[in-house]
Amino acid sequence: MHTFSSVKSIASCATWRQFGAATALLFLAACSGDVGAEKLKGLAKGATRDVVLSTLGTGPVTAIRPDDQLRVVNGHRRQVFVSQARQIEVIWYREEPGSLDDRITQQTETPVVVESDTLVGWGWKFYQPFAASMKLPDPVRDSLRLDSIVRSQRPVAKPQ
Repeated sequence: MHTFSSVKSIASCATWRQFGAATALLFLAACSGDVGAEKLKGLAKGATRDVVLSTLGTGPVTAIRPDDQLRVVNGHRRQVFVSQARQIEVIWYREEPGSLDDRITQQTETPVVVESDTLVGWGWKFYQPFAASMKLPDPVRDSLRLDSIVRSQRPVAKPQ
């Protein structure tokens, strides 16, 4: 036979389990996905570049040097490539202040890809295979490669 206090304890444990499960889901949701995932939900494949820029809003990146003007659009870092006779613009959506000198990472920026004034896709899951197929730089892959090159060129410590 259960007493009131044991029923209360069971209810309390169930509440903590639910709280723990909810917290874990929120943590996973925060850790996975792209920067600005909520705002990026407003994008639609095939949208014009102007609609994309309007949806993204003004970003936190400003051009400091005059030669940086072409590398910033609407407060977001941008890169333009010509590959396979196609002009591709990558707008790097960012929410936190930063500079053009910062390394592009999955934790700070999300790629939004416009080809010939039309949105073709966004997010890292889209960008990485797209970049590989178009032979575009992939900041994540390239930074890992550069880090490994730097490590391989360090002098090896000689045993004493």
